[in-house]
Amino acid sequence: MIVMEAVHTPKQKRDEMGDFSQYGELSKVNQTESFAQYGVLSEEKASKGLMSPTIDSIIEEDYTQKLLDRIAYGEGARQDLLTKQEGFGTTEYDLVLGYGDFGKPNKPISDMTMDELYKYQTAMLKNPNNNLNSSAVGKYQIIRTTLFGKGGSAEKPKPGSLAYKLKLKSTDKYDAKMQEKLGMELLNRAGYQDFVNDKKSATSFQNRLADIFASVARRDTNKSKYGQRTATFTEDLKPLFALQKSQPYRPNQELTVSIRPRARPENL
Repeated sequence: MIVMEAVHTPKQKRDEMGDFSQYGELSKVNQTESFAQYGVLSEEKASKGLMSPTIDSIIEEDYTQKLLDRIAYGEGARQDLLTKQEGFGTTEYDLVLGYGDFGKPNKPISDMTMDELYKYQTAMLKNPNNNLNSSAVGKYQIIRTTLFGKGGSAEKPKPGSLAYKLKLKSTDKYDAKMQEKLGMELLNRAGYQDFVNDKKSATSFQNRLADIFASVARRDTNKSKYGQRTATFTEDLKPLFALQKSQPYRPNQELTVSIRPRARPENL
């Protein structure tokens, strides 16, 4: 999940989804498995070695999207658990903190404007049962401070916030396309462009991802920086990192992808 507004010690409960143990340990992807087994390359391509896709194949085999999807899966965007949100949105783009345990929205958040989302997040933070002090929403579990900045709002986002950087209006929808754009911006903040262009090491890139997404493990410890149960491990990221270097297209700010929910690899 995106790092919470409040900082807690490792001994305190830091799992924004009510502890990952509630839905079981996530399987790790063995880095020795073939890319074909992982579901990111066809058997034919895997048998010939790692091959760069053509520009025409990027939409169908977008490796950047696969990295984002894996991170989102660790953040709790799982179809088997999203059924808990029946009545207020069961897509990964409608995911809310604790699957609604700290306040059910009056409509799917992917149908909300940024102003409506801000108000919902504010209400969530005021919920007396929200001892996590988090307002994580959407596929990438972005908190209010990250979206609008400390003291900012949908009308007046603070410099450095996602809304300010991307020049979002209060009337813009927090829909699937918007969330993917925000996800790409978070990757870029972690140093994605430098990583794929060999200006940043895999260790540094992963550790920056772990700063942003609390379910991602640091490479040196293979654990969450924040003491919560880790859901995306080094073993999961290694094959995906390799694929980022193989694609000839270097997306900047926005992905050209289908916004339809994608099937998860069987071993996830």
